[in-house]
Amino acid sequence: MKQKLQSPAHQIKRSRKQARARRTRPSRLAARRHRLLYATQMALHQQKLVFNATIFAPSTLSFVDEPAEMVAFLARLRAVCHPKQKVLISLQYVTQLTNCALLLLRAKLQDGVSFTRGAKIYVRPPENAVASRVWNNSFYKPQKPGVAQPLDQALILGRRRDFHKQVEVKLAEELVHRAMRYLSGRPEPQDHHAAYRTLIECMSNTFKHADPQTEATENWWVASYPHPGPGPKRWCFAFVDNGVGILKSLDIKGFFQQLKRVLGLIPNYETLQLLMEGKIGSRLGLSYRGKGLPGIYKELQRGRIHNLVIVANDTRANFATHEYVTLTQSFSGTFLYWELSLPPQS
Repeated sequence: MKQKLQSPAHQIKRSRKQARARRTRPSRLAARRHRLLYATQMALHQQKLVFNATIFAPSTLSFVDEPAEMVAFLARLRAVCHPKQKVLISLQYVTQLTNCALLLLRAKLQDGVSFTRGAKIYVRPPENAVASRVWNNSFYKPQKPGVAQPLDQALILGRRRDFHKQVEVKLAEELVHRAMRYLSGRPEPQDHHAAYRTLIECMSNTFKHADPQTEATENWWVASYPHPGPGPKRWCFAFVDNGVGILKSLDIKGFFQQLKRVLGLIPNYETLQLLMEGKIGSRLGLSYRGKGLPGIYKELQRGRIHNLVIVANDTRANFATHEYVTLTQSFSGTFLYWELSLPPQS
């Protein structure tokens, strides 16, 4: 039987159709995960799903103010995540919800290898009016081209897996311009060198402090949103990666320094402080590496960014107030939070 020959025009049409299918397939899968992950309370009631486990979130979900409760909540959640298990995360009793907590929850739930491990996750939204407003005003993808994202809404984004570069310069610029539009009230794009540098350094540090065996697959997430509190306008940035944490990835040189750290003579918060001050170099031993976090700390000292908070492994440090807390449970990853504000006009 002879094979039917196709005309060149038909072959071109068919190849274009296949290319479109390949381009749309990831977006369809992402939309399906979004619907599955963020099912509403009514949908859960209508489907009458039977869950293998239900994890209730604490009343306060804020990784900046209450990191210990958030880490314990994530540990309980990870313990019940197994392949083909249906797990319900109930936020119905949450009364205080922050976008930094949603950022962290989003980042962990997207980690199917080491966190969810094949489990199907469902989320019941909060019933409290204030917490529900925060939940509904958080978006996980930008609007269509040409459509402006409302400035009173939070934007939570992750690094694109198909992006060949570790640092997304254009995304950092867009996030900074959005923050400056809110703070200044002017529509034209404005730059903020300190905010831009901090974002770029966070993206880059995800891979500088990553485990060498998993460096190529590391991912980061960033949240950008207006501060909900009273007083002058402030804009918040929160950044998290799912790596091993900067304290665990450090390779401190010197036998006595290593011995002190192993024996617990040097607390982790002190090690983090030395790292921010530039007194601990890169694990690669290169003069131009290991400068990211000290650069961010200098921007804080110069007053260009405010309220810098870092949570890494078992340490929570507020470098604006010099408050350091040791967590009872270790956090796997690195979390940074900082704020922007414009000086008052005379």
